[in-house]
Amino acid sequence: MYKNIKYSLILALGIFGNIAKANNHEYSYRVAFMPDIHFHDVYGQFADNSFSELKNSKIGQNAVIRSMYAQLASTRLFNENYFALRTALDDAGKKGIKLIALPGDFTDDGQPLHLRGLVKILQEYEQKYGMRFFATPGNHDPNRPFDMPAGKANFLGVDGKTQRIFSLGASECT
Repeated sequence: MYKNIKYSLILALGIFGNIAKANNHEYSYRVAFMPDIHFHDVYGQFADNSFSELKNSKIGQNAVIRSMYAQLASTRLFNENYFALRTALDDAGKKGIKLIALPGDFTDDGQPLHLRGLVKILQEYEQKYGMRFFATPGNHDPNRPFDMPAGKANFLGVDGKTQRIFSLGASECT
């Protein structure tokens, strides 16, 4: 599989290189690849306001974060990737990179809350730096309608307790 991807990439770059030299003009394109960001919107709000989030008195915003155990039991740092993405986009913007590829797993299981937050940030950076974004879904991205029941059992709740957040009709084992 990786062999096919490698050859497809080489073919694409070859075609792209020929297009870049069309009409005896040389064009310089720089693309930043940001795979597997598993974006988690720590400042997101649920559409139905069913979870009041945690109050962050320092910055005056509510927070929707995952428990430390969720991060320790995972290969992802859910709460930190919000800030890591913004830092990576700022770095790309300062370097003049306008094309950003998000090749898969730009969300963590396609939760609408985080997808809305990602779109908001991408629009912000589109305005700030004139960036264009190209995303292809991975195995953690939306692959079914948003109205299907789902949820996670490892959000951080009041007094440091774990808060389960599920949509209506979801089983706790999802």
